[in-house]
Parts: sequence; structure tokens; C-alpha cells
Amino acid sequence: MSSKGVIEVPRGFGPRKMVSTGMWIRDHLLQNVEDYIFNMWRQFKKFKKNPGSYQNFRNYIYWLLQLELIKFVREEPSAVPDFQPRRIYTYVPENVDKEELWSNPRRALYPDSWEKGH
Repeated sequence: MSSKGVIEVPRGFGPRKMVSTGMWIRDHLLQNVEDYIFNMWRQFKKFKKNPGSYQNFRNYIYWLLQLELIKFVREEPSAVPDFQPRRIYTYVPENVDKEELWSNPRRALYPDSWEKGH
């Protein structure tokens, strides 16, 4: 497997390598089997120079859930008293190879609004 989430994007002078948040999440879950959102985001921040906000990362998780690329597994108590329990997620094995969905889940879910912005 190549470096987590790295994809090639075609452009005029040749392909450009960039990190896809959705592909990174897929590769992370393939490597770790399951994880909770905040920990994934912490790891993602170490990997990507400008990772975006935690809320943006949560949006990706929501989109991946809507596309049935990942699924909720269970809750675990938080390490911090009075915090909400951790929600643990894993990948859906039969959908791991759907790279077009992983690489751009928002486009798959909202094609009209995505096209307007791109």
C-alpha cells in the first residue's frame, strides 16, 4: 500500500500528488481496523500540512457513513470524566475498493452542489 491517502491528480504538466482525506481515512482504518474520530483527526494532522478543522474531518466521517464505506462498531467510555463516550468506527469490507467514493464523498452525495463549486 502506498503512503496513506496519497492520490495522483491529473493536471497540465503531469500528475500532482495530494492527500485525499477520505482515502487517508480508508487507509488508516485498513491499517488499524477501527478507531474513533478524534484520534483519527490527531493522526491526520501529523500527516497533512493543512488538515482543515476537526469539524471538517467529522463531516468526512458523516459522508463516509452515508455512503456505507464505514460503519459504527461500538461506544467506549471516554478517557476524560464527563466527556461523551468514544464512538468507534471501522471500514465496510465490501466497499473498500470503491475509490471514487472514498476520494470524493461529497461529490458522490451532492453532485449538483459540488459541480457548482468546481
